[in-house]
Amino acid sequence: MECERPILHHTKNMNLSSISAFCSKPQTGLLILRVAAGLTMLLHGIPKFIGGAETLSGVGKAVAMYGIDFNPLFWGILAALTETVGGVFIMLGGVCFRAAAFFLSFVMLTAILFLKPEFSLAAFGGYAHPWMMLWVFVALFFMGPGEYSLKRGK
Repeated sequence: MECERPILHHTKNMNLSSISAFCSKPQTGLLILRVAAGLTMLLHGIPKFIGGAETLSGVGKAVAMYGIDFNPLFWGILAALTETVGGVFIMLGGVCFRAAAFFLSFVMLTAILFLKPEFSLAAFGGYAHPWMMLWVFVALFFMGPGEYSLKRGK
């Protein structure tokens, strides 16, 4: 999708080519998406650690639906680490970018399934955030970190 040029009547002080250049920078958009998604996950992971063992154990109980019902504290710590450290890797776009996107996708899928949604419009508000973030991380996994990252290129 391209930016449309604004209709301007007085363009003496504006450089239309610079506006057009800004609007045609998909790498800038990818950077903004990475930072927003990574920061969102970082801010979701930190409170889990602040909540302590009880909060982490509650989070870790989500994997019981996969038949993993031992040591929920460990699984909660793993989920919180994935959100915090994975969020930082997504923001920076470095070496572990695709691994972070993969594991964050799995955490989001687990969150969706744990919420046991009815998959109806009325219930969508309960799982809309993890649903959206799941697809953001799947897309980032395939797109790569982009040009503006610690690991430049694809």
